[in-house]
Amino acid sequence: MLRVAPEVLAVSSAVETEGTASLGGAAAAAAAPMTGVVPAGPSPALVLLASAAAARGVEALGALAMLTGAKGLFGSTVAVSGVGYEAVDAAASTALTI
Repeated sequence: MLRVAPEVLAVSSAVETEGTASLGGAAAAAAAPMTGVVPAGPSPALVLLASAAAARGVEALGALAMLTGAKGLFGSTVAVSGVGYEAVDAAASTALTI
């Protein structure tokens, strides 16, 4: 028999939601330093290197945005699962009393 504790799923969902907000805040705070790379000098090589580093920062922020979205979806899924298990348990409980 499978025993699921909806209250534990609610706590897990809250933790994931908090983690999503924290991750989003960290990404927002890191955006300027990761994409605003200034060349160390006027030489073309240094300008190219700074541009490549800034482009890499944009890619990393894109990946972080996808991860943040997935983490948020996971938290929502856990919450919905908890509500679903609770509803099924209530229905089963009602069925047993009839």
